[in-house]
Amino acid sequence: VGCCGACASGAVWRLCAGEGAARTVGRVLAWKGRGANGPLAVLAATPAQVEDLGCLVEARVSRLIAGFWPGPLMLVLPCAREFAPGVAGTAGALGVRCSPHPLSVRLATALADAGLGPLTSTRLNRTGSPPAETRSDVATLPAAAAGGPGPPRLVPAGSLAACAAGPGTRADLAGALAGVFRER
Repeated sequence: VGCCGACASGAVWRLCAGEGAARTVGRVLAWKGRGANGPLAVLAATPAQVEDLGCLVEARVSRLIAGFWPGPLMLVLPCAREFAPGVAGTAGALGVRCSPHPLSVRLATALADAGLGPLTSTRLNRTGSPPAETRSDVATLPAAAAGGPGPPRLVPAGSLAACAAGPGTRADLAGALAGVFRER
């Protein structure tokens, strides 16, 4: 736990870290240049893991999972479990994805099986910059601000071509009114 890395996952590269170490989550947020008010998503190894995360899985959520996972859909769900600061939103909402990329699935499964908490996942970019789409984009990532963490380590496996999924969509089902937002 304690380290973060970049891996291919879906349409863009993602910055992943074990949720079980608050320091690691802090490093991810610091590198991205955002605070805890921009929470990180969690990568579910399988659709069944969503309930294990403490999320409320209603019938509409089950239909979305069955129809669109694994794939480029992030669901923001009400969640009763506590996570490291910067992972769940202030009202306990948790963003959950289930990637079609084999490397992401293996990483998420390994952390869950080892009891190290779920794998956090966010697009690999500094806040306000476009996400890394190629290995060369990853290789040219800037370091964080002076004194901050350097660029993430590259997890040496996979390519985006393995599961080109197109742009992602975020469906916020945590509030009274559902909202759907398109990502870049």
